[in-house]
Amino acid sequence: MAPDGTAVVSRHRSGRGAPGVTQAALIWAAVGLLALIVLVGLFYLGQRLVASPVPVAPPTTSASAIPTPTPTPTPAAEITAVQPSGLHEWNTLFGGECLEPYASAWEEDFTVVDCAAAHTAQLVYRGDFGGDATTVFPGEAALAAQINLLCTTPGILDLTTAGAYPNLQMQGSYPITEEQWTDGPRNYYCFVSRASAEPLTASIRGAGPAA
Repeated sequence: MAPDGTAVVSRHRSGRGAPGVTQAALIWAAVGLLALIVLVGLFYLGQRLVASPVPVAPPTTSASAIPTPTPTPTPAAEITAVQPSGLHEWNTLFGGECLEPYASAWEEDFTVVDCAAAHTAQLVYRGDFGGDATTVFPGEAALAAQINLLCTTPGILDLTTAGAYPNLQMQGSYPITEEQWTDGPRNYYCFVSRASAEPLTASIRGAGPAA
């Protein structure tokens, strides 16, 4: 109290006198510290992102497709000798093969056997009609008209050995279509057998037509 009895308001304020103000200051200080921590963290994170870029895989180069070359067909080997015993296609016979069994000159396959063994027929000669790639197919009838003369040409049979076998007969085969004439060898085949179907027991092939 003042000497005159009036109340004196003290201008000194202690920390205890304003608890609300103190708590607010602490809250703001904490918020500021948290903001600073967040900023520092973002700074370092930014530095790491800049310093360590995410590696990008290099573009892959697809291999260009390399075309596979078309294989060149292997030409059929030329027949240069009598075929050994066994099953053979008709157009692989050389001439001189003994055959068992035998049904006709037009079979697709023939079984070759030893000529010293009993056999029903023998391919005594394989000939060539001649001509070249430009030679026109003369037709089946024209070739059939030639085959008898071609297959009875002297030299095709060994007449001395053949004389031991009566009733021999000759059959011939030849290209019968234009496709066979164009695509295959232009061969004819002369087969000998016995009309009685009795077996042969030796080769009756001759030395071949005289040149």
